[in-house]
Amino acid sequence: MTSPSGGRRDALADWLRIRTEISWPRWSGGRPAAGPPVLDGVRDFLHATRGGRDPEGAVRVLTALDQSLADANQGRQLTLALMAGWQRTVLRRDPVGFRTMPAFAKGGRERYGLEPDTPGTVVCS
Repeated sequence: MTSPSGGRRDALADWLRIRTEISWPRWSGGRPAAGPPVLDGVRDFLHATRGGRDPEGAVRVLTALDQSLADANQGRQLTLALMAGWQRTVLRRDPVGFRTMPAFAKGGRERYGLEPDTPGTVVCS
């Protein structure tokens, strides 16, 4: 994806710009009284797409999802340390530092740059 000036677009900058325009549902800390839990679809999707080729990985992702929901229910503030804990559950790795260079996804089509307030980074213009 390129910008109008011909350079690569920064998907993180795009996200930061548009996320305030999205009508987000409010989290009440509980599930709806009627109907199946909303996350059953997420669990079914994960098992269908990953469970057959990586059942242990699917369990780790679902465990991290459960951890994140428990943290939300307890009103914990979303921090880099909290997210790093979930990541450790998924990846089974010791903690690592936050990235210091832009990240890319979808075969390089999306770029996630660094901002002045990115943890532990100094962004030079």
